[in-house]
Amino acid sequence: MNVRLVDSLIQIIRALSVTERKLLDSQLAASRQSLQFQQWDQISDAEAAALKAEFAQEDVVLAEALLPDHLTNLQQQDCA
Repeated sequence: MNVRLVDSLIQIIRALSVTERKLLDSQLAASRQSLQFQQWDQISDAEAAALKAEFAQEDVVLAEALLPDHLTNLQQQDCA
């Protein structure tokens, strides 16, 4: 990105009120989320399936790691 452009943007943002900065922040967050959805829509079905499978496996590993603690907590609540 052009250094002068960045400097100009910084000056503009500094001139904004707190309310305007909050509004800008929420609009930027919504734009980033929209861009992520667009990028997700552009991947192939095979790539999407591979990512879903990868995260599914991670979810299973995480759940299996947490279940023993959860069972212990439930048993302690039952005894209390």
